[in-house]
Amino acid sequence: MSAFSRPSRSLWLAALVLLISQPLAAAAESLSSEQVRWLMPRVLQMHLTRPEFDGKYLKLVLKNFLGNLDPSHTLYLQAEVDKKLNRTDAELDTLRAELLAGKLDYFAGWLKEFKERQLARDLLYQQKLETADERARWTQKLDKKASEGIDFDGYPETEEAREFRISLFVNRDYRSYKTYLSDKEAQDFALLMLRKPREQWSNQDPDKSAPNLVMKAFMRSLDPHSEYMDAEDIEQFETSMARSFAGIGVQIRGCPLGVQVTEVIKGGPAFRSGRFAPNDQIVGVDGVVVAGETLPAIVRRIKGEKGSKVTLTVKKAEDKARDLAERVEEIAVVRDTIDMTALRVTAEARQTEAGSVGFVKVDSFYDNVHEDVLARIKDLSKDKPLEGLVLDLRSNSGGLLREAVGLAGLFISEGPIVSERDFLGRDHWSRDEDARTYFEKPLVVLVNQFSASAAEIVAGSLKDYGRAVVVGHSQTHGKGTVQRVIDLGQPGIDMPGRLRLTFQQYFLAGGDSVQLNGVQPDISIPGIKIIEDLLERNYEGAIPFATIKGVEGTLPADHPDLKKWMPWKSSVLAELAEKSKVRVAANKDFDLYRKLEEEEKKESPETHLNGGDAPKPKEPKTGEPQAEEPKVETPAPPKPEGETEPKGEGDEPKDEDDEENKKDPQLDEAFLILSDAILAWKKAQPEE
Repeated sequence: MSAFSRPSRSLWLAALVLLISQPLAAAAESLSSEQVRWLMPRVLQMHLTRPEFDGKYLKLVLKNFLGNLDPSHTLYLQAEVDKKLNRTDAELDTLRAELLAGKLDYFAGWLKEFKERQLARDLLYQQKLETADERARWTQKLDKKASEGIDFDGYPETEEAREFRISLFVNRDYRSYKTYLSDKEAQDFALLMLRKPREQWSNQDPDKSAPNLVMKAFMRSLDPHSEYMDAEDIEQFETSMARSFAGIGVQIRGCPLGVQVTEVIKGGPAFRSGRFAPNDQIVGVDGVVVAGETLPAIVRRIKGEKGSKVTLTVKKAEDKARDLAERVEEIAVVRDTIDMTALRVTAEARQTEAGSVGFVKVDSFYDNVHEDVLARIKDLSKDKPLEGLVLDLRSNSGGLLREAVGLAGLFISEGPIVSERDFLGRDHWSRDEDARTYFEKPLVVLVNQFSASAAEIVAGSLKDYGRAVVVGHSQTHGKGTVQRVIDLGQPGIDMPGRLRLTFQQYFLAGGDSVQLNGVQPDISIPGIKIIEDLLERNYEGAIPFATIKGVEGTLPADHPDLKKWMPWKSSVLAELAEKSKVRVAANKDFDLYRKLEEEEKKESPETHLNGGDAPKPKEPKTGEPQAEEPKVETPAPPKPEGETEPKGEGDEPKDEDDEENKKDPQLDEAFLILSDAILAWKKAQPEE
């Protein structure tokens, strides 16, 4: 009999409470101290900057190790941090020698102390937070004046300040969850999200956990995008790059009872069953209570082999007048292939004054995304040829380097797209080798500050060729480095995990790197106020800006794309910008953005942890790590600490209450700019 069969449904809340109280399981695989010793010097030799493992670097390792333990800066006081990080040169020399010898006793001891002192102290305050009086206090509106004076990049000075900071985080989460949960559920979930990271640490063995944490800190000290990936990191990374998976076809987000359905994917098994709806809560999978499990863990339970059956226990959101037990249903679903490309590349056609135009939004640069974009353009052109296209790369954080080249190549003839420079200063241009141009009409590329990496390559190169008018509120993210993934499980290495290592810096067709500076829009329109902390230039350890000899030095002046588009764009850009400026001034939909721009900058009560050919290893030798092809350069701007990451079965859901999903004045204006560009383009063409 299932754990959720009718006689026992009244007991599932009790099972939920029991499960939440249990600590989370530790990772199954971990590096050894000897493996860490072996990896460190090899990583330094392969990195773009080839840094020295000196005292300065070791201080960064210590800082990032602390950051792994206390990312929200709520477990340590400033005096305790100073004691840990302010080491003498002699102490650093001793610790460095121990690390190079594979001795991690210092870090294992740190973890043990962390568990016994920091977590124990924090547990007392968590228990206090859950009392009725404290719930009533922290669920009230935030005291903005009290929170504005907090330096969230630093640590609290006193125990009282530490507890107040925790209250701010719990209050922020509560208000976020309250948008889709009841008041009581939002309170419970906010407290659960506070407890879960602590519970994870309480189940850790310091000696076994230290190597992984040291390697993570060591990699993070190289630059903002190098990292050691354990099993869970690898799973999430591969999911983000996958075109499809076998599951039931729902997008979900966390909730106290398990996960809540935000969208039922059209055509998927859940949709075909007719038994799922937004706001339903999945509280069990195959008879197992999932409350308290991490979101990735629940997703793993729901996914499975195509054709296999999964039984989900669902608390229905509809008809709330029914008794709770009557609203809990068991639904059997046969898993099927879910095509993620339909969610990650969306398209539509619009009719404008200038004719039929298309819109294609690309969320990430996964394998063969350029072919999916081309397919969308062809579909939009079936009934009537498109006169122009808006390519929306807003909040696209990147992906595969080769896909950036492929996507840019749809709009230009053959030629260089991006150059990669290694630590020896060798430049290697990646070219569009296909002489065909698949779309030859005016193009607008829409960006924002979270357009990064591969998205910046596409936007920047098309801008440099004169091929596109780039539109946005601000510069793009400014991430101009290339990472390669090294599988440590390859023969001769046989270690758990992977390394994502910064090997190269890339440069656009015009010769500039986007590093730190990003891509500047040709036409600026209002948007969400830029968050300086989440730009590459404000990340600790970011690689410096640089330039190389660009397209003008590698292509003849009569290159067809430069000759066709650059003079025309230069002649009409000022007019396009002026018309846009007049429209935007009269458009009340932009008032919210304008109001935000006019407000004084105020601290948000959120913490941000800022914290040639590729260099090939020597001929394969036993134990030498071999880098895979340059297939990833995904920057994913850091998220505010303490937040959960909402994910569906491999994808992020849309927020039905998000005003940006209801009105999009930036997109509307991009269409109007495109319409003006089409009319100007037609006017400039010679009469037949």
